[in-house]
Amino acid sequence: MLERFDVSFLYADTGASAWERYGLPWTAGERAKLLSLFDAGDSLRSLCIDLQRPPAGVVAKLMAAGRLRHYSSGTHYRAPQAIEINDQPTKEKDVSTNIEVSTKTYIGTVDASTLSDTEIFALIAKKEVEVRQWMAITNRPKKLEALIQKAEDDIQKLVAYVDGR
Repeated sequence: MLERFDVSFLYADTGASAWERYGLPWTAGERAKLLSLFDAGDSLRSLCIDLQRPPAGVVAKLMAAGRLRHYSSGTHYRAPQAIEINDQPTKEKDVSTNIEVSTKTYIGTVDASTLSDTEIFALIAKKEVEVRQWMAITNRPKKLEALIQKAEDDIQKLVAYVDGR
């Protein structure tokens, strides 16, 4: 049976400035600590406080690591941690009769199908804030103009993805 994971803290209005590590790249040590604390049963609130990371970032990392699953019902569950040890030689599988081709959409390194609409809306909002900040610069170099255009294109891709599911 899957264990439900309470993500209500995800929607708390904590503000980005509340988290020291907001927007910074995750280190290998932080990822390891996140998984260790999550596997020990820590709550989302506790994980965010320990890692000084916003809830959306913590949930996204857990989903990318396969530790958390999101279902269309809006419920998140801890993914079972099955460990399989096989000392037997690997046999080649005949895949000629069972061919399945699928296409997945990724947002960064996260399978987009595992994200809720609300999580994608948060990504869109974050990108829009970045664009507004960059647009406030009066003298924009060409590289900044290109960055603004890419961000706007990314926003449109996110919108199209949500509208298409």
